[in-house]
Amino acid sequence: KAHKQNKRFISKDLNRCFKKTNLWENDEEIRALELMSILDESDVLLDLHSTSAKAMEFAFAETKALELAKNIWIKNIIAWWWELWDSTIAWDTENYMNSLWWIWITFEAWSHLDKDAKNKSLQVSLNLLSHFNMIDNSYFKNLEWVEKIAKISEIYVSKTWNFNYQIQ
Repeated sequence: KAHKQNKRFISKDLNRCFKKTNLWENDEEIRALELMSILDESDVLLDLHSTSAKAMEFAFAETKALELAKNIWIKNIIAWWWELWDSTIAWDTENYMNSLWWIWITFEAWSHLDKDAKNKSLQVSLNLLSHFNMIDNSYFKNLEWVEKIAKISEIYVSKTWNFNYQIQ
């Protein structure tokens, strides 16, 4: 419904609904419940994100997923997200996967209005599937080497949607 209305969400941000104690009273919570049942049976998650902002791509990947993120050629990686877990960023797919101790990578492709972002997300997905021999290796494409791995040391919670991520 949100996609059809060109909105981020209708009732609640889906990426904050991955909590077993939800009331399951809106579309996003019901979708999260469906996704959690799939995640419960999964070993690895590649979570693709985008925004309407123009910026560089990066990935969140915890320690156990760093090598995998490098192997599928993600350029910029941010780790240690779980150390900052609190109610402002809680109940997203990353923290849900951490609670299961599974391997996950969240790829932030940035602008969903930019054709390049879609291609980067597709290629990272193909690289992951090739890495696990789920598709033919000919789909694997060497992208740029990993340039930076950054450790999060603090978090700022924006009170508006008018903000930009930057790696310095």
